[in-house]
Amino acid sequence: MIESRPPQQYDSANDLPGAPGTLSTNVDWPSGAIRVTAVGFWAPDQASDHFAHYASCVRRIHQDGLPARVMIDFRQGVAQANSMIEGVSKGIEGLYRAGDRIAILEGGSILKMQLKRLLASEEYKFFTDELEAESWLRS
Repeated sequence: MIESRPPQQYDSANDLPGAPGTLSTNVDWPSGAIRVTAVGFWAPDQASDHFAHYASCVRRIHQDGLPARVMIDFRQGVAQANSMIEGVSKGIEGLYRAGDRIAILEGGSILKMQLKRLLASEEYKFFTDELEAESWLRS
């Protein structure tokens, strides 16, 4: 069964110029596959909601005895506020287990630098080609 969470778009007083962006999640429970698509600049409440949902998906996959196989598409994402990146870091701390794989489809150069600082461990790998990323996730 595949579960989709449609893009969450916010337009609150917390949004910055250029916001709102979107964050969406699709999960294939039987395979442990998650696909996240991130577009634009995210509002703080939007990112908080998204990463709480995402973490619950990863935990459920682990409870089912599967490794998480995650594709995160940042190709349309933009550099985020440092406070946002720090919040993401805290939100995913201790989330992953041995055997999990997270493929990152790269966005802009500043966002890429932010993500590489945040995601400096062996379960992450950065890609520009989606087919290569999918192949790595399945290997």
